[in-house]
Amino acid sequence: MKQFVFSSPTRVAAFVILDLALWLGSLAAVHAQSHPTPIRQPPLTPVTSNRSTTSNTNKSRFPIANLQAPGNREGGATRGSCPTEGTQRLTALMPEGSSGRTISAYPTLYFYIPTHAEHKAELILRDMASGQSLYRHTVTVAQTPGVVAVPLPTAQAPLETDRLYQWQFRLICDPNDRERDLTVTGVVQRVEPSPILSQQLATAPPTRKPLLFDQAGIWYEALQSIVELRHSDPSLATSQWVTLLQEVGLDPIAQKPIVSCCSPP
Repeated sequence: MKQFVFSSPTRVAAFVILDLALWLGSLAAVHAQSHPTPIRQPPLTPVTSNRSTTSNTNKSRFPIANLQAPGNREGGATRGSCPTEGTQRLTALMPEGSSGRTISAYPTLYFYIPTHAEHKAELILRDMASGQSLYRHTVTVAQTPGVVAVPLPTAQAPLETDRLYQWQFRLICDPNDRERDLTVTGVVQRVEPSPILSQQLATAPPTRKPLLFDQAGIWYEALQSIVELRHSDPSLATSQWVTLLQEVGLDPIAQKPIVSCCSPP
């Protein structure tokens, strides 16, 4: 086999080229370590905090979840002999879906009644599991438009814990034609307060109780505790009343007066 022998200048040139290549390679490695290639990140979506987002969050904690038949908190158009104030309809003071929880055996329901004439109204309570009508209670509402309180009558059996009840409030516009009644419906569920909530309520002043019920998602007592606060701190009660109703989309009702109601028929 024929062998090639490098001349001395050629051998020197080969070693120089090899040394240069190794030096360039090490330089590139050092540069890569000190200047890593940036990783492309997806653009950040700005997080906004506004009243609409807060309002939607607040709405979700009050209604009872997974109801097959939620209620209707607003009555139909005016009919029969039910003259009204402006365009506001008969309205139950309830969250959207017209359902909520209570810790009371006899909770109080609140309604905005737009009529400016004396009318009778009927409150009906049914067991949702059986469909059985538990009682009918008739009252006479005042002539002044405004928000009225209608407590469940204590002469009847108390609400049982964890059962679902449907109530119906009917404003009787024409006693001779009950199809003309203005009607709102809703759902109430009595629950046991958590040990933490019970402990907090036991030591909380009246000014703090509306917030505790609000945070726990107990709608009926959140509303009722604000009404009770009106006697000791009317300014704070008014502020809390407006805020709570605005949270559940009842802005038009928030400024309406609370009027006396109701007398037996």
